[in-house]
Amino acid sequence: HYTKLFKEIKVNGLNPNRIVYHWKKESNDIDCSLGNNIYRLFHISKTMLCEIPDEKVTFLVINDSNERIENLFEKSLNGMVNTLNQENSKYHFKIVELRTDKIYINEVLDYEFSINDGDEVCYTKEGRFVHKLSEYNIKSMIENQPSPFRHHGVYLITGGMGKIAGSLAEYLAEKYQARLVLIGRSKLNDAQKEHVAKIRQIGGEILYVQADISKH
Repeated sequence: HYTKLFKEIKVNGLNPNRIVYHWKKESNDIDCSLGNNIYRLFHISKTMLCEIPDEKVTFLVINDSNERIENLFEKSLNGMVNTLNQENSKYHFKIVELRTDKIYINEVLDYEFSINDGDEVCYTKEGRFVHKLSEYNIKSMIENQPSPFRHHGVYLITGGMGKIAGSLAEYLAEKYQARLVLIGRSKLNDAQKEHVAKIRQIGGEILYVQADISKH
């Protein structure tokens, strides 16, 4: 029925450029919440992207229940919004949470439609907040901190000889001459055996154990 709706809108030349989606406050029933919120939002946005892909559209998802969207659905909603914003550069999806009664919804809508400073906004009694990612210089943060690793320390690493586990093992062997126990579900192949030999050559002691830790 969403396809029919947007086709009718398109035929009548009424393509919307501002859309408000009201996030419904549900019970603790997961299936009900998914059907009335996540799935519905998914189908609406999918239909819009297919039927009116060339329109510049701002889409606000409004939660005015004065409560934080339940964690499970908050994470899925945030992920969906981030994905939708990459599907079409002409579309801007934004989550707006209203956790205070001391604001006027019409003023909020007018302001949020007029500004593009983030994808997740929250209004509280303290004011308006925008969720943003900040870049941190990890090197400067740990530069003067003592290392958590010890020379000749013993370390157990899960993940077998995968990229992360293998790189960590190599680092510990070279920098700290560590004694390592690596656990993986698979037998070592020829390339991995060569990697184990390399770790021994650069100063590490290594024992590989084939085991599935999820079963113990």
